[in-house]
Amino acid sequence: MPTLELKPSEGKVFGDGGCNRFSGSIKIEENKISFSPLISTKMACPQLDLESRYLQLLSGNSLNYRQSKGILYLGEGENMLVFEKVED
Repeated sequence: MPTLELKPSEGKVFGDGGCNRFSGSIKIEENKISFSPLISTKMACPQLDLESRYLQLLSGNSLNYRQSKGILYLGEGENMLVFEKVED
């Protein structure tokens, strides 16, 4: 399952695309999050097409975001990514 961990105070993002770990920089302004091009490990796994699409949506893009009741919505329309907050 893909994950996303935002560290706004550090300007960093970390996560897992379902197979490979990734990291990069973020910039948050008003209702937009800008992601730097992400770096990731390069393990071969099934379902890499899903992971590739996920990383493509994040990497090097500025996305609208909103939060509501522990849910983070990134992007819009069919490209919207939805994340549920998980406590450590």
